[in-house]
Amino acid sequence: YAAVEPATGAAEVLFLPRTDAACFQVFLNHLRKAFPEASLGLLMDNKASHKSGNLRRPDQIHSLFLQPYSPGLNPAKRWLEVMRKEIADHLFDTMEDMQQTLTNILSTFWEDPQSLKKLTAYPWWRNALPDAQ
Repeated sequence: YAAVEPATGAAEVLFLPRTDAACFQVFLNHLRKAFPEASLGLLMDNKASHKSGNLRRPDQIHSLFLQPYSPGLNPAKRWLEVMRKEIADHLFDTMEDMQQTLTNILSTFWEDPQSLKKLTAYPWWRNALPDAQ
Protein backbone atom coordinates (compact mmCIF):
# COMPACT_ATOMS: atom_id res chain seq x y z
CA TYR A 1 0.00 0.00 0.00
CA ALA A 2 1.12 3.54 -0.68
CA ALA A 3 -0.04 7.03 0.22
CA VAL A 4 1.28 10.14 -1.48
CA GLU A 5 0.94 13.78 -0.45
CA PRO A 6 0.91 15.52 -3.85
CA ALA A 7 1.42 18.95 -2.30
CA THR A 8 4.82 17.99 -0.90
CA GLY A 9 5.88 14.72 -2.53
CA ALA A 10 5.95 13.00 0.86
CA ALA A 11 4.98 9.34 0.79
CA GLU A 12 4.36 6.35 3.01
CA VAL A 13 4.72 2.82 1.67
CA LEU A 14 4.09 -0.47 3.40
CA PHE A 15 4.76 -3.83 1.72
CA LEU A 16 1.98 -6.22 2.66
CA PRO A 17 1.20 -9.73 1.39
CA ARG A 18 -2.31 -8.98 0.11
CA THR A 19 -4.59 -6.12 -0.85
CA ASP A 20 -7.55 -7.28 1.22
CA ALA A 21 -9.37 -5.43 3.99
CA ALA A 22 -7.20 -6.92 6.74
CA CYS A 23 -4.01 -5.61 5.13
CA PHE A 24 -5.66 -2.28 4.37
CA GLN A 25 -6.47 -2.03 8.08
CA VAL A 26 -2.78 -2.59 8.85
CA PHE A 27 -1.92 0.24 6.46
CA LEU A 28 -4.47 2.61 8.01
CA ASN A 29 -3.04 1.88 11.46
CA HIS A 30 0.47 2.48 10.07
CA LEU A 31 -0.59 5.88 8.71
CA ARG A 32 -2.08 6.86 12.07
CA LYS A 33 1.21 6.00 13.80
CA ALA A 34 3.27 7.80 11.14
CA PHE A 35 1.12 10.94 11.42
CA PRO A 36 -0.33 10.79 14.95
CA GLU A 37 -1.70 14.34 15.09
CA ALA A 38 -2.68 14.94 11.47
CA SER A 39 -6.13 14.88 9.99
CA LEU A 40 -5.70 12.83 6.81
CA GLY A 41 -7.88 12.54 3.73
CA LEU A 42 -7.22 9.44 1.66
CA LEU A 43 -8.28 9.66 -1.97
CA MET A 44 -9.13 6.10 -2.99
CA ASP A 45 -10.74 4.03 -5.67
CA ASN A 46 -13.82 1.97 -4.91
CA LYS A 47 -12.04 -1.31 -4.27
CA ALA A 48 -14.04 -3.57 -1.94
CA SER A 49 -11.22 -3.68 0.62
CA HIS A 50 -11.34 0.13 0.90
CA LYS A 51 -15.06 0.03 1.73
CA SER A 52 -15.20 -3.06 3.92
CA GLY A 53 -17.59 -2.85 6.83
CA ASN A 54 -14.93 -4.60 8.91
CA LEU A 55 -12.55 -1.63 8.76
CA ARG A 56 -12.01 0.47 11.85
CA ARG A 57 -10.82 3.77 10.52
CA PRO A 58 -8.50 5.49 12.97
CA ASP A 59 -9.62 8.89 14.22
CA GLN A 60 -9.09 11.74 11.81
CA ILE A 61 -8.45 9.50 8.78
CA HIS A 62 -11.15 10.29 6.25
CA SER A 63 -11.96 8.38 3.07
CA LEU A 64 -12.54 10.34 -0.10
CA PHE A 65 -13.73 7.99 -2.83
CA LEU A 66 -13.22 8.66 -6.51
CA GLN A 67 -16.11 8.19 -8.86
CA PRO A 68 -16.32 4.64 -10.22
CA TYR A 69 -14.20 3.94 -13.29
CA SER A 70 -11.99 6.99 -12.79
CA PRO A 71 -8.59 5.58 -11.75
CA GLY A 72 -6.87 8.24 -13.84
CA LEU A 73 -7.84 10.82 -11.21
CA ASN A 74 -5.89 9.07 -8.46
CA PRO A 75 -2.45 10.70 -8.08
CA ALA A 76 -0.90 7.50 -6.71
CA LYS A 77 -1.72 5.65 -9.94
CA ARG A 78 0.92 7.62 -11.86
CA TRP A 79 3.51 6.59 -9.29
CA LEU A 80 2.44 2.96 -9.61
CA GLU A 81 2.76 3.19 -13.41
CA VAL A 82 6.42 4.15 -13.04
CA MET A 83 7.02 1.17 -10.75
CA ARG A 84 5.19 -1.22 -13.08
CA LYS A 85 7.36 -0.13 -16.01
CA GLU A 86 10.50 -0.80 -13.99
CA ILE A 87 9.52 -4.33 -13.00
CA ALA A 88 7.49 -5.44 -16.04
CA ASP A 89 8.53 -8.82 -17.35
CA HIS A 90 10.98 -9.28 -14.51
CA LEU A 91 11.04 -12.58 -12.64
CA PHE A 92 12.15 -12.46 -9.03
CA ASP A 93 13.72 -15.41 -7.28
CA THR A 94 12.32 -14.39 -3.89
CA MET A 95 9.90 -11.93 -2.35
CA GLU A 96 12.88 -10.25 -0.74
CA ASP A 97 14.40 -9.66 -4.20
CA MET A 98 11.15 -8.09 -5.39
CA GLN A 99 10.88 -5.92 -2.27
CA GLN A 100 14.48 -4.78 -2.67
CA THR A 101 13.91 -3.84 -6.31
CA LEU A 102 10.76 -1.91 -5.40
CA THR A 103 12.57 -0.20 -2.53
CA ASN A 104 15.34 0.86 -4.92
CA ILE A 105 12.76 2.34 -7.30
CA LEU A 106 10.90 4.07 -4.47
CA SER A 107 14.06 5.44 -2.90
CA THR A 108 14.64 7.69 -5.92
CA PHE A 109 11.37 9.43 -5.04
CA TRP A 110 12.10 9.53 -1.32
CA GLU A 111 15.46 11.17 -2.02
CA ASP A 112 13.82 13.71 -4.31
CA PRO A 113 10.24 14.42 -3.13
CA GLN A 114 9.91 17.13 -5.80
CA SER A 115 9.98 14.43 -8.49
CA LEU A 116 7.05 12.68 -6.81
CA LYS A 117 5.26 16.00 -6.42
CA LYS A 118 5.66 16.68 -10.16
CA LEU A 119 4.37 13.21 -10.96
CA THR A 120 1.33 13.24 -8.67
CA ALA A 121 0.22 16.87 -8.29
CA TYR A 122 -2.37 16.96 -11.07
CA PRO A 123 -3.63 20.43 -12.05
CA TRP A 124 -7.00 19.78 -10.39
CA TRP A 125 -5.17 18.82 -7.19
CA ARG A 126 -2.91 21.88 -7.27
CA ASN A 127 -5.93 24.14 -7.80
CA ALA A 128 -7.73 22.60 -4.82
CA LEU A 129 -4.71 22.92 -2.52
CA PRO A 130 -2.94 26.27 -2.78
CA ASP A 131 0.19 24.87 -1.09
CA ALA A 132 0.56 22.33 -3.91
CA GLN A 133 1.54 25.01 -6.42
